[in-house]
Amino acid sequence: MMKKKVSSYNDGVIGVYSEKPTLFNDFNAKINGKTIDDYEFVTELCFSEESKRQEDFLFAEAMGRKLTLKVKTPLVDGIETNYKVILNNFIYDIIRIDPDKKNKDLYFYLEGGRKLEK
Repeated sequence: MMKKKVSSYNDGVIGVYSEKPTLFNDFNAKINGKTIDDYEFVTELCFSEESKRQEDFLFAEAMGRKLTLKVKTPLVDGIETNYKVILNNFIYDIIRIDPDKKNKDLYFYLEGGRKLEK
């Protein structure tokens, strides 16, 4: 009988946040959040940083995006690509979320890395 591979998520913790709906200027244009208070907490997940494959870069480029970071977390429901990921006081856009139901993992493909203000 084969042993099941157990994932480890020992690179840290990411925070998943949604944007508050009140971030608009006088012209009704969306304003990017500058502090953590501009976002609404969704969940916190342990993660491991994964290597980025050539096909990951090509996928992001085809969408007009730039892949900055790829992380693996435990599989959870309810996370959407319009959410943000905060890691080490930097905020990232989610390009893609790729569930691996067999291994119970969730892969986040992230873009950006804008520093949050205090």
